[in-house]
Amino acid sequence: AYKKLIDTLGMTQEVLATRVGRDRSYITNYLRLLRLPDELQTMVQEGKLSTGHARTILGLDSADQQKQLAQRVISQRLSVRETERLAKKLVERGEIVKPKKSLNYDTNIQAAENKLRRRFGTKVRIVQHAESLRGKIEIEFFDNQELNRLYDALMQPAHP
Repeated sequence: AYKKLIDTLGMTQEVLATRVGRDRSYITNYLRLLRLPDELQTMVQEGKLSTGHARTILGLDSADQQKQLAQRVISQRLSVRETERLAKKLVERGEIVKPKKSLNYDTNIQAAENKLRRRFGTKVRIVQHAESLRGKIEIEFFDNQELNRLYDALMQPAHP
């Protein structure tokens, strides 16, 4: 529902959060769940997985890894904390690969990401390579309508 409001009304997550009386982070966390494989989204909708479990599972790199952990959470009836510990243990043993974080992640980059995130109403990452000053900006979108909204925002002329 949040995504549909953002898409149809063209509002940012921040504006939506204000209108529905929630924190922006609450809206962002719910929208992040849309990155789960469809099968896991269904498990959340049916109450087989909590949103806390789902957020932990989202930290894993691949859909296969996410599905494996979700099945284990359900079959063993793990709490969210137990799920977090298990995911950490599996990553440490090399059974599950976590995505690599940028080595050069300072507060200026974090502040820039936050400003861009508020500006575009979606997840934004700045990746700067540790060995050089080169990098890239990644702006996440969920469908073609959101892509078009982001494209239009990026193509707006700069203000003097």
